[in-house]
Amino acid sequence: MPLDQSILPRSLDKKLTLFGYELAELLVIFTVLAVLNLLFGRTSYAIFLTWLPPIALAGVFKMGKKDKPENYFLHLIRFKFSPGVYSAFIDPKTDEPPFLRKSL
Repeated sequence: MPLDQSILPRSLDKKLTLFGYELAELLVIFTVLAVLNLLFGRTSYAIFLTWLPPIALAGVFKMGKKDKPENYFLHLIRFKFSPGVYSAFIDPKTDEPPFLRKSL
């Protein structure tokens, strides 16, 4: 009895990028562009105030993530805003819940 076989794409683990930027980075760049366009779109310096900061941000993303793993900036932001220590046990001195203990 032969085994059943199905065709499977080879690129299941391939990250989704567009022009070398991941989707979260593109979302940040275009959100900054949209907000600056709303704020400075009708001023006399609209080109400088609207387009230069997102272009600079795109350059920072491109240079900052060179030789880093995928979703590097997203994981960095999550790490910076996470609590200090995760523990599975309640501290007997303070009876704090195990998931939000700030220090040992």
